[in-house]
Amino acid sequence: GVMISNVLTSLTVGHDMSVSGSMTASSLASTMTVSHNLTVASGGSITAVSLATLNVTNNMSVTGTITLGTPTMTATIGGNFTVPNGGVIYGSSMIYNITGTGDIQSGGSINLDALGSAATLGSSAGTSAFGSNGGGGGGYGGYGGNGSGGILGGATNYGSILNPASLGSGGGNNSSYGMVAGAGGGSVKFNVTNNTLT
Repeated sequence: GVMISNVLTSLTVGHDMSVSGSMTASSLASTMTVSHNLTVASGGSITAVSLATLNVTNNMSVTGTITLGTPTMTATIGGNFTVPNGGVIYGSSMIYNITGTGDIQSGGSINLDALGSAATLGSSAGTSAFGSNGGGGGGYGGYGGNGSGGILGGATNYGSILNPASLGSGGGNNSSYGMVAGAGGGSVKFNVTNNTLT
């Protein structure tokens, strides 16, 4: 089935929640609570662009797709967290607190690509270029790569490659040709109580 809401601010499910169709909550601003298990089946999808808190009492399994927006989403999962083959979760900034095990299987993914700071933004954005030169790359945990023609990449070394907590910076544009650079990467953190994340 399809559930679309532009005014939903919280959702509480007292039993298992299984999504096999599409569920869209474009203004889900606060909390989603599932009192038992949350399953997003193959072909199922949840889109919650403003979700800030997700509480799942037992297990969470995502074989379909979850798309989150730009605020940091904190998920507390009382059991196991599994992303099997074909499952994908997109999000800009995510924190997972997992009591059981975390298992992102082959073919499953947490996708943060280009979901960080937009082009020319961030603490270490790449320098924009003119003419035939390419803009510099954005940095995070290290410096951004230089663009063609020696255009400097992000020159500020911020954050940590061992304990990432901030968004990656965007690259530099090319103003002469109206080319917009790529955004930086998002961030994800796993706190797994039993120390098993595969």
